[in-house]
Amino acid sequence: MDWLSSITEWLKTLVTNLWNSLVAFLGDFWIDIAEAVLNALAGTIQMIPSPGFLNSYSLGSLFGHLPSDLLYFIAYLDLPEAFSLISMGVAFRLARKVATLFQW
Repeated sequence: MDWLSSITEWLKTLVTNLWNSLVAFLGDFWIDIAEAVLNALAGTIQMIPSPGFLNSYSLGSLFGHLPSDLLYFIAYLDLPEAFSLISMGVAFRLARKVATLFQW
């Protein structure tokens, strides 16, 4: 009867390993589907052409035409850091809305 218990133990191990493999496969399968959808979305967004007025100006050339006194006060008041902090707040708010499927 020892051989019967060893066979049932082997079958139990086989079914357990099969189940664990199936669960891991399905978890990876959903991640692969999400990755494919997000890559398709990113490719679609990259195909959108930028407006023509953005190609003719750059931020450096626009700031280069400002008077030096104004540039000093911009640097003294830390306006670039302030605008970047505000931009990060807006980006976080939009990301939170997307993550909760626009429930907030």
